[in-house]
Amino acid sequence: MAMPSMLKLITASVLGALISVITTMLPNSSAGVFGLFDRHVTTSVWWDSGAGKIVAVLAILFCVSAILMLRRSRYGRPVYIVALIAMSVSIPFIASVIGMSDSEWRFLLIANFVWTVVLSLYLYLNTAVRNYFRSTVLQ
Repeated sequence: MAMPSMLKLITASVLGALISVITTMLPNSSAGVFGLFDRHVTTSVWWDSGAGKIVAVLAILFCVSAILMLRRSRYGRPVYIVALIAMSVSIPFIASVIGMSDSEWRFLLIANFVWTVVLSLYLYLNTAVRNYFRSTVLQ
């Protein structure tokens, strides 16, 4: 059974998390400054505050979940959901590092929670996804 299209998109989106961590680790042309939600943060502030480490752990969780999903492991979906929840929990801290207002990060937190619920329902209730993980190929 082939991987459903939406599941392919979820798995491919992990590259975004990985690329974002890598870009904050490499010196760039703008003197170690990168943009996040229309705010500029220096890489030194990002890593010294602990935000870089948190996002790196999140990226690792997402990468592990993608590998597990590609291997059709029964652990792929729960690891992905744990990564989404961990991302939600980290929003207030990351927001404080980049200087985001309370109303902005609360909106992001609610939106992320809704997205987590929607994706969780998709991962467990969609027939094609359930059949994909039931197949024994690559386990």
